Amino acid sequence: MARVPEEVVDQIRDGAPIEDVVGEFVRLKKAGTNYKGLCPFHDEKTPSFNVNPRMGIYKCFGCGAGGNVFQFLMQHEGMTFPEALSRLAKRQGIDLSRYEDASEGSPRKPDARGKMLAANRLAADFYKAALESSPGERGRKYLEERGVTAEAITRFRIGFAPPRWDALIKAAGKRGVSPDDLAEAGLAVRREDGSGHYDRFRDRIMFPIRNHEGEIVGFGGRSLPDSDSRHATAKYVNSPDTALFKKGRTLYGFHEGRESIREKKRALVTEGYFDVISLWEHGFREAVAPLGTALTAEHIRSLRAHAEELVFVFDPDAAGLAASERAGSVAGRMLGLAGAPDLLVASDVLRKDFIDRDGAGAVRLKVVNLPEGRDVDALLVENGAEDFARLLSSAEGILENTVQTAMAGIAPGASQAEKIEAVQRLLPILGTCHRSVQDQYLALLEDQLGIPYPTLTAMVRRLLAENARESSPRREEKKVDLLGENLGRPKVEMDALQLLLMRPELASEAPDGLMTDPAVNEVLSLMKSGDAASLTAASIADRLESPAARALVVELAVVEVEPEDVEAELFDCIERLKERRRRKMEEDLMKRIEQTRKEEGDDSPEIWKLLERKNALLRERQRTASPR
Repeated sequence: MARVPEEVVDQIRDGAPIEDVVGEFVRLKKAGTNYKGLCPFHDEKTPSFNVNPRMGIYKCFGCGAGGNVFQFLMQHEGMTFPEALSRLAKRQGIDLSRYEDASEGSPRKPDARGKMLAANRLAADFYKAALESSPGERGRKYLEERGVTAEAITRFRIGFAPPRWDALIKAAGKRGVSPDDLAEAGLAVRREDGSGHYDRFRDRIMFPIRNHEGEIVGFGGRSLPDSDSRHATAKYVNSPDTALFKKGRTLYGFHEGRESIREKKRALVTEGYFDVISLWEHGFREAVAPLGTALTAEHIRSLRAHAEELVFVFDPDAAGLAASERAGSVAGRMLGLAGAPDLLVASDVLRKDFIDRDGAGAVRLKVVNLPEGRDVDALLVENGAEDFARLLSSAEGILENTVQTAMAGIAPGASQAEKIEAVQRLLPILGTCHRSVQDQYLALLEDQLGIPYPTLTAMVRRLLAENARESSPRREEKKVDLLGENLGRPKVEMDALQLLLMRPELASEAPDGLMTDPAVNEVLSLMKSGDAASLTAASIADRLESPAARALVVELAVVEVEPEDVEAELFDCIERLKERRRRKMEEDLMKRIEQTRKEEGDDSPEIWKLLERKNALLRERQRTASPR
């Protein structure tokens, strides 16, 4: 893409309210004129992530991340500036094609991300056509047997990969997409002997995986029951991680269900593609599923931005129970489980959610107990939506569920080692709970299992110490020097610049030479160099060259300040800066006078010249002095 004019960049930036864009990834809450939320770039329990809509700036005072709407997408989504610009332009219907490089009449070459997206779109169309073709009859029959409707097939763009080694490669080749391009997108595999490529997905029902924007970034494939073993190497195969697709950050069904998640303030987290689709077809359109991996902190951050309640709907087998425990442990470490129990009932188990945190981090975690031997897809198909709705209404808090499951697994007469093993399954969740919650449960375990309370507390302490050792290097790596706080910049210069960021057109009122800080001078110089009236803090952040100056602008702009009279306060700062400069000049003159006396004596002509300059400065101070 050729250079897009600054006025077009400004139009795109101004047309994308930063609180709306950031709000797609972070649950923001109004805090005065600003918004606050939990930072999407590091784990925290108390919101330190701020968004200033008026300035178009975000800033985390925990890890130091900050910038404007373009920089948020670049940092959060791993985009380049042109990619972030294109995404926001597309949202607003702004055509950037006129700025594409087309020198000497040659068509623009797509970037790596664009090539992968194009390959994925081509593959999705190919798989869709294959499902509708004669060879796709087996796929259609299988979907019909699973109760998947035509509406769901269309909504989720379900397709079919033919049982051939090169079906997609050949079809893509006719459209000018090479095997290497397919391999980069995870759609083809390079042969180990270097003799070529073969299709990654063969004889499978295909599920396109979309990102927040609805772009296809990967695929999942489910083998058919009668698939040839050469193709059915595993029941489910997902795209490998690519520059577009990260399993640990992506959730199947999130794009399709995001509006329902927001509306219901709830997300149903299940295990697979068919579970999500079945829930969607039965009216539970807020369902998502991780992609061949355990639920991660990144997944929970994404959901936390839209939902106040996460309900885990995992199969009632050992793998499903383990998935629930892992999910609860991840969420607990992230969110800092808090809240004291309101009462202990007859079964000595809490009847209260184990997360009870005010503010943007509040989230409830629950588990649906499915009947033994039934997954959610089978339950919905055989029993209908009403039966599942009843189970959903009686979902238990995940801590309560985990404790009950662990206790139920201890047979009468179990050995001490078996009891300790059961307790160890609870430690990852108990270790992240508030101390009051820990004490209640450890007392319960002591009473019912006969394990001494000091032994239980020692186990929890060991776990916490191990977690601290594991996480401390990561915290050090994320530590960011908050420019402007740690560099000792003059406060009066910070005050003046903060006011100028609110009214850049007043920059001409600040005489040259008043500022001493290089970053402040860079910002002021930019304001004076063009049409200051059209500048905003967000546009200034884009135009600055030095990272120190950009960080300073972000830090000053995000702070919620509403002076009654910006111009009057700026004039006051300028007078203070002028007075500082006069004092400095006086000090320098006194030093020169003293030095000249020593070297030339009191009657030196140079002494008289210096004294005249000193008196002129004193007269200027008296002339400009005014009562405060």
